[in-house]
Amino acid sequence: MYRDLINDLIDRYGSDCHISEHGGRERTIKAFAAPMLYKYGSFGGVSVREDGMYDDTYYLLIAKVSDNITRLPLGSTVSFDDRTYRVDNFDIYSLSGEPLYVRIVLRLVSRGQGND
Repeated sequence: MYRDLINDLIDRYGSDCHISEHGGRERTIKAFAAPMLYKYGSFGGVSVREDGMYDDTYYLLIAKVSDNITRLPLGSTVSFDDRTYRVDNFDIYSLSGEPLYVRIVLRLVSRGQGND
């Protein structure tokens, strides 16, 4: 029920994100991408500034479970908005045992032209 609603929202309003996995598999999915501003407790190993905020090098990607990115190898890359990010961490958000969406922490690898 909720997963269908989330999938519809991602399909309608999500951004195109290009994924390059280790081993050469490439594909484009729809997902929500937003800068990570505040510490997100469930992800370890992500550095935080002294004021408790992230800098602009981290993004949170919300994607559909049905896109089969739950086995996305760490270190794979995701590109959108003329920037490339590395997959640092991810998990699946579930409600009452139903997997709803995938949360992926991305770290900036490179900025495209004009995004200094």
